[in-house]
Amino acid sequence: MPVGLFRSEGGWVHVDYGTGTTIPVPRLKYEANGYKPDFDKLPSEAEYLAAAENKRENDAKRP
Repeated sequence: MPVGLFRSEGGWVHVDYGTGTTIPVPRLKYEANGYKPDFDKLPSEAEYLAAAENKRENDAKRP
């Protein structure tokens, strides 16, 4: 099942379809297709990128 990763400007959502590629879709299509999580629960692009960077840094610190 496709999963929303983050919201971007203009009401777009970047969706992971499980293929290693993300595709931006407009909010109306995202909601009409019933993708999860709910639009209002998605992080912003900046929040998503910051969390990904923190994860990379934490993973690099592990032996």
